[in-house]
Amino acid sequence: MIKDCLENLNKDGFHCFDKFINEEEQSELENIVTNHIHKNNNKSFFLMDDNFENTFINSDKFLNKFYKIFYDLSENENLPNYKKQKIFKNLRVIGQSKMHSTSFDFHFDAHQYTILVPIIIPDSGNQNTNGNLIIFPNFRKKTRSLLINIIQKNIFQNKISKIILKYLSLKNVLKKKIIKFNQRDIYLFNGFRSLHGNQPVQVGHVRATLLLHFYDNFHNSKLIKLNRRYRKFIEDLNIKKNTVNS
Repeated sequence: MIKDCLENLNKDGFHCFDKFINEEEQSELENIVTNHIHKNNNKSFFLMDDNFENTFINSDKFLNKFYKIFYDLSENENLPNYKKQKIFKNLRVIGQSKMHSTSFDFHFDAHQYTILVPIIIPDSGNQNTNGNLIIFPNFRKKTRSLLINIIQKNIFQNKISKIILKYLSLKNVLKKKIIKFNQRDIYLFNGFRSLHGNQPVQVGHVRATLLLHFYDNFHNSKLIKLNRRYRKFIEDLNIKKNTVNS
């Protein structure tokens, strides 16, 4: 299984595990999302790692089978000290705000691997407005240099580059993969190497995904940790704003 997975990652930038999530887990995930959607007045929000304490998402029962995939991949790719790393979790929900600002927001992850678990999949009747994942497979090489990583992110994740990448993705100028989600399937991709973002979500629909990141290439960097704390601070402010009138 891992051999096929690695081949697909190197070839297409992603691998799908069919029906990896069972019905009980799917129900638990949907309940968590629904509760938070109500708290956030149906607006977009983003929950990060420590927000999941004492929840099903943070349980060993749920996470261990993901660790099995990540450990097998790390061992096959000879990643050092991988068992000392933890899964970094975040829940991303696109609701009645940020419908367009979150689309085509292409970026690289800091972690080697990312698993996307679709929880709520939009069904607008138009495949271009269902928030499908767009991947430019293996767009950059692996690097352990934080400086190179920062330079590459600044080149490809600024406003002008995002406009250009959106145009190129719509015109099929660059090689890309569009991943259409199926409920209970999970999608593994090499988020560190592959530039990725999502298509728009049509107004009136909700897109909810759980992202599980593993093997932080810069886990010792104080700058990266500071950036994550800042992102969490901003998202917590957004959630507080969402819930003011609840």
